Amino acid sequence: MELSKSFAIIGAGNGGQAFAAYLSLKGYPVKIYDVSQKTIDILQEKGGVLLEGNSDVVGFGKITLASTNLKEVIHGADIVMVVLPSIYHKDMAKKMAPYLKDGQIVVLNPNASLGPVEFKNTLKECGCTADVILAGTSTLLFACRHKFSSQHQNQVFFLFRVLLEVYNHHSESIFQHHDHIRNQSFAHKVLFVLQQLHCCS
Repeated sequence: MELSKSFAIIGAGNGGQAFAAYLSLKGYPVKIYDVSQKTIDILQEKGGVLLEGNSDVVGFGKITLASTNLKEVIHGADIVMVVLPSIYHKDMAKKMAPYLKDGQIVVLNPNASLGPVEFKNTLKECGCTADVILAGTSTLLFACRHKFSSQHQNQVFFLFRVLLEVYNHHSESIFQHHDHIRNQSFAHKVLFVLQQLHCCS
């Protein structure tokens, strides 16, 4: 995946902050949204998240924008990661509907059964005409917990093996064997799948 691809993380809880730090350390521009002004204030003050634990990259991941303004966070993002419990996905679809643009990828992480279908139907009900690709994971990609320190907000996590479920009218064959990524880290494989989705848009 080209490093020019940018990510928007929706939800700044344990998983959202882990994603933000990991992707930033991989060289991707990352913005993050949360409804909690207190959480956003901390992220703005620190400037990012310190990532520790069982990961192929660790260190301080900078965040380009932390905000309670959903429109600002989604704007210009190639991939939008919705890192919230599935009970909030429908409501988030309603909030995101006015701001999504053609070609964006929305990943529900994690989603409930047929979560992307509900998300797509909700977008349609809200009048969203953007041609977006919807995907979902069967569980949170990172098992993680955050803790606070005097200097940084820390994330400690390890990786779960996850099956991505895809609801994408552009392609029904995204999951194919790719010998050249078999020996890569699981997180690399997830990024590869997202790249394949983006190529189908």
